Order: sequence, then structure tokens, then C-alpha cells
Amino acid sequence: MKLLLFIWVWFVGFWPRTASPTGRILLVQTAKLGDSALSLYFVERLGRQFGSVEVLCDRANAAVYAMSPWVLHTHVFDPREGRVAALFATRARLAKALGKVRHVIVLQPSFPAMFLALALRPAHSHLLRFAESGRTARRMARRFDDVVVDAGLKRTVAYYLDFDLGPEWTRGGDFDGVHPALAVQSPGITKRDDELAIGLGLAAGNRIKEWPVDAFCELICALAARFPAWAIRVFLFGAPDETERVTAFQRGLSCAGKVAVEDWCGAVPLSGLPMTLRGLDVFVSADTALSYFADLAGIPLVNLQGPNDDRRQVPLGRHVRLIRSPAPCAPCNSTARVRYECPLGEPVCMSAISVDVVLETVVEQINNHRLQRNDAALESS
Repeated sequence: MKLLLFIWVWFVGFWPRTASPTGRILLVQTAKLGDSALSLYFVERLGRQFGSVEVLCDRANAAVYAMSPWVLHTHVFDPREGRVAALFATRARLAKALGKVRHVIVLQPSFPAMFLALALRPAHSHLLRFAESGRTARRMARRFDDVVVDAGLKRTVAYYLDFDLGPEWTRGGDFDGVHPALAVQSPGITKRDDELAIGLGLAAGNRIKEWPVDAFCELICALAARFPAWAIRVFLFGAPDETERVTAFQRGLSCAGKVAVEDWCGAVPLSGLPMTLRGLDVFVSADTALSYFADLAGIPLVNLQGPNDDRRQVPLGRHVRLIRSPAPCAPCNSTARVRYECPLGEPVCMSAISVDVVLETVVEQINNHRLQRNDAALESS
């Protein structure tokens, strides 16, 4: 089946295409929520350059791209779809909705994504593929006009800027001075002036990224001791099914009488999460989708790095502070190869991250955030 689709796309690639200065810009994303949130930096650049962007992604990621004012429409598909009839039906639906496509950009080399990108016969086709990609991806890549190979020498998101999108596009560089605008407005967390609002991401979809619950408990109690004059409110964010870690945190908090804990897991729609987080003084999380949403919110973030390699992927905002695990085995993940089980049994890299180190970084973030807010208040008065 895949061979027949490959042959069909191969010969379609020889059909004449009209290079047009007009038409839609289509971004195809097959990755997970954190990668999609990070790619909003690229969407921001595309939107500023071309005016609007269309996105083809799965249903979960559609909520992420709905955050951007530059995204005109999101089109939903299954990145793992293998049925011929379903892929051709998706192609017909996209062709009708999009009309002429000027540039199609595929950010992850899945077969359905590459098939649909080429089957739309855009004026220009672009693909980011990993150096470790398999034989099918490498063969399909030959039909693209512009292929950028992620060789692991810099962060994956930086490779997005290497696409050749025409003379009006500035290639290379970085995302300095770029922060994604957010279209979705929602009420944020509100607090009194004498309160500290601390956000925590206790869990991760990839369990080997999780910092121990007792470490989170120790951190919060240490913060309560460090700021005795402040009322501390802790907001827990995550998926609705994370009750086990939430319960463990609430039971393990020895300073519960000094700290107010609010469980917001699953309470906020994904598209409204960054705006909700804006009321926090700091957010502490492993390198999960939540940390990238906190980055979009522009709030102080403490990002705990264990198995993930921050040389390859990390939140890009100026208010981000990274804490790397001192474990000699870390990092063990790459953008193209992700472990979901620790080869040592337990993720010792996350346990090796010291509460004292996290505490000092969180305190620094809180103090800097408070100073900036006071300066802003003085300037506006």
C-alpha cells in the first residue's frame, strides 16, 4: 500500500507546477504538543513575512495553533493514517479548502504528512528531516524542492529558519526578539499583592521526565520558609488523569497549613492555558508541554532537564532558567530518538536534581519578576 502511494507521488512530482507569487502557506506538523507550542515561534516569523498561515495537524495540536493570530485555519488529519482511501479523501478536502498552495512546509517526516504535502502539488515544497530518518523518508525527500537535514548540530527549531522560502524570506539567524503573539484571551489567575502564585507541572506524558513528588513538596515548604510574610498559593496544572501525583503531593506537603493548594489539572482548555498562566509569579516543571505553554505566557519558568537534551530543544523565552541534571547518564534523549523507559530502571537523572538548586533558582526568578513588576508600575504612574 505504502509502495503504491510512493509510486503515485513520485510520478506526480514530474507533472509541471506553476511557480506562483500568490497562494496559501501550509505548515504540516505531526509532532506532540510541546513541539507544536515551540513551533509557534516559527509561525510568528511566517505570519510576519507572509500575512497568514494554514496548518495541517492532528486534533490535539489544532488547539495549540488556534492560539496564534497568524493561523488562518487549522486542518485536522491523522499523522499515522495508512489507508489509501482516507489519505486521498484528506487530499481532496485540503485541495478544495486551500486552492493554490504557494509553500508547503513539513516539520516532521511522517509518510502521510509527506504524501499529502506532495499530493497537493504546491508551487514550492519544503521538508525538515532528521539525519537518522529511515529509507522511506529519504526517498520521499527527493521529491521535495527544499530539504533541510537536521544533523543534530543545533536546536531543531533553529533548522526551521534554514528553509528557502523565497527572496522575501530571511534565512538563518535565530528567534531573538521574536515572541509568539497569542490570539486566545481568557481570564488569568488573580492574586493579592501579598500573595505568591507558584505553578507546578507535577507529571509528564513521558514518565522518565518526572521530578519526584517529594522533591516538589520539599521545594514548596522551603519557599514557605523563605517567604514567611507572603501567602503562598500553589496551582497544579496538567491532564485530568494525573490525580495520583496530585494526591501524593497534597498528602506529602508537611507545610500544608502555610500553603494553599489548588488543583487546576484539566480545568483550563488547552488554547487558553498560556493566558491563564500569566498570573503566576513562577512556573516549575520538567521539560513537558506545560513548560512550553508557560514560555508562551512569557512568565518566569524553571525548566528541569533530565533525559532531554537542551542543546536540541528547550523553551526559547528570555524568562526561562534551565536546571540540568548532574547525572552522568543525562541527557539520553534526542529530538529524533526518545526513550520512554530508563535503561537503568529508575530515572536517576531527575532524582539527581537538587531541591536546593531548584529553590535558589525559583527564588531568583520570583525576585526578578517582582522587581520588573514594580519598575513597570513606577513607569506607568
